[in-house]
Amino acid sequence: MLKCIPALLFSFYSTLCFSQSYHSFPDSAAAWSKESVYTFTPSQTFDEVYQHTGSMYTLSTDTIINSLKYTLVGYQLIWGYSTDLENVFFINNYPLNPPGEIFGAIREDSTKKVWFINLDSTYGFPLDSNILLYDFNLEEGDTLYYPKTRIVYIKDSVKLGDSAYRTRFIFEEDTSDFWIEGMGSNLGLFGAFYSPYANFGNWMYWLNCFSENGDYIYHKSPFPEGITCDSTTYVDGPYQNIDSTDPTIADIHMNLNGELAIYFFQYNENNIKIINSIGQLVYNADVTDKYINLDISAFPSGLYFVIAGNNDKKLIKKVVKI
Repeated sequence: MLKCIPALLFSFYSTLCFSQSYHSFPDSAAAWSKESVYTFTPSQTFDEVYQHTGSMYTLSTDTIINSLKYTLVGYQLIWGYSTDLENVFFINNYPLNPPGEIFGAIREDSTKKVWFINLDSTYGFPLDSNILLYDFNLEEGDTLYYPKTRIVYIKDSVKLGDSAYRTRFIFEEDTSDFWIEGMGSNLGLFGAFYSPYANFGNWMYWLNCFSENGDYIYHKSPFPEGITCDSTTYVDGPYQNIDSTDPTIADIHMNLNGELAIYFFQYNENNIKIINSIGQLVYNADVTDKYINLDISAFPSGLYFVIAGNNDKKLIKKVVKI
């Protein structure tokens, strides 16, 4: 972007112009750390739950597609947890293994347009389509037609963590999504386009961090508590006010015959909920018995979270149905 200011020099006006160098879109050694929040209410008697997921897009090696040079893009989960209005639970941490699962390829052409090709139908984008993600050659007032019609409202400069000024694009009536050249959108690598799994419910997502050559030069502000840009663990600290719960309320385990056994240490009225690994409530019952044996043979194999207790105390435990 070119900015010019008039200056008085030797008794006449001339124009001093300062040029800002263009930052190309990265083609190696870059990573985008994104956070997604899915909101759901398992039942009318269960508090609204917010399922947070940390994921990372990482550039991999070069490849040739249709005689053009692309860079492969990988995706991986790095952490996840769920919250209600008071507690954090279901904390999961995943090993960081860049570049993760390769699912597409990306390139920038000579006109400052960034293109993406999807190589895996799992991720929601049309397979093998050449999708235009960004056009960094736009000017104020230009109309953008993908993924929806928007107009460039402001084109200014921002200074990132590498002390370099980069051009920023802000759109009319959609200021929550802005672009920064050489990085992409503040909503993540795919910006206003839906990202993996973002079209299956009440999703919100944003970019927490962007790095080049191992240096993180963009951080969301304010930065979310309890996480880091590229950690393989969710940091349980400020939110964790239930010790993955209170073990004095119940004992939960799988019997050798595959039944789910729950033993309550108190005779109070209690409740049992079972939630599957994608947050769906699959069982919910109030109980007064001290010992419960649940036949879950009809449940699909996989990971489940069992919540047993009452309003004062609860135990949350992971169980695996084989």
